[in-house]
Amino acid sequence: PSRQRTGGRLWDGFDLRRFLRVAETELTGGRHAHSWATVDICLFKMMEELGGVEHTRENYGIFTAMASGARHLVRSDCLCLAAFCGASLADGCVGPVQAWLTAALTQAAMDGDKDAAVWCIAAYLGSYIAGAVAYGAMVRAYSALLADGTCHVQRLVAAQMLAMGCQDHLTYPSGSVNAMFASDITRLQDLWTGLTWSLLAPLMRVSVAVLYATSVSPQVGVLAMTVFPLIFLTVPQQRSSSVAAAHSIANSETISVFQSGVACQRLIWSCDRQDFWMQKYLKPPVADQRDKHMRMRIWGGVVQAYVQQLVSFFVVVHVVILAWMAVTQTITVTEFVGFVSLFSSLGTPSISLGGFYRVAVASAGSAQRVDEFL
Repeated sequence: PSRQRTGGRLWDGFDLRRFLRVAETELTGGRHAHSWATVDICLFKMMEELGGVEHTRENYGIFTAMASGARHLVRSDCLCLAAFCGASLADGCVGPVQAWLTAALTQAAMDGDKDAAVWCIAAYLGSYIAGAVAYGAMVRAYSALLADGTCHVQRLVAAQMLAMGCQDHLTYPSGSVNAMFASDITRLQDLWTGLTWSLLAPLMRVSVAVLYATSVSPQVGVLAMTVFPLIFLTVPQQRSSSVAAAHSIANSETISVFQSGVACQRLIWSCDRQDFWMQKYLKPPVADQRDKHMRMRIWGGVVQAYVQQLVSFFVVVHVVILAWMAVTQTITVTEFVGFVSLFSSLGTPSISLGGFYRVAVASAGSAQRVDEFL
């Protein structure tokens, strides 16, 4: 229909809907009810027109998706983001404090110093209270940040939708824009949750732990600062980013087909072609989306497992090195106990860091679609 001219101009969405009304009247009148081939051709052309064609750029990788999500958060509410970072830093400091208190409590137990033990126990319990306060501040800042970020992106998408020209309508038809507003922004919320709770908060805790290890034992800290960044720089993201982009496109196509079916519903119902529409138009994109969704989840799990296993190996290696240093009296026994307590507490943050990569893989396609539209 977009290539047929009416009065010297191309058909637009209004012309298509007017055609649907006229076609419904003609077909229900009984004069052309036998022309199913003509009906199928009309349906095919209208679904093609309403579905539109999209041209995507190079697929977003994990770090590009992370930068995109962070950019939206900074522009929406910089103060809440700074508050979350500050609360995360305070929460990260709890681990080294507890490690130091564990070493002090061990020394008090070895010396039989009851007064020092009582003081260490009280301070150790107080550190958990401080951690709970920091966690509450993180929840408060995160809640405001997510709400403001969602409103910010919704306003941007709505403003861009109102400013769309004729060429934009060909690239982003109504079904595609609806899918973006309803689905992609929701996936951005998952990306923001991953950025805050699965990346920023555990990364603060790990960074503070490494700095503490450097201050107590420089050789251990230097080794940690050298090895730990390599874990995240060697993440296999090329394949995961491509399957994430493919799933995002397939999901958008499914929603666009459904939206197009809604626009054509009166004609489909009048012609009694419901089953034909389901088999011809909806079933293929749904099956394609299912396959790409499964591949995206598999590769997200692969990336998550890669990070988790390497971080766990990182902790085990450092515990072994620290044990040998304690045997050779390079560090004291109390320092060894404190270090083991500190590195053992990094197990939960490592799982969270691995989970972020899985979320980033699943959200990369949606972040790319929103950025391209804006």
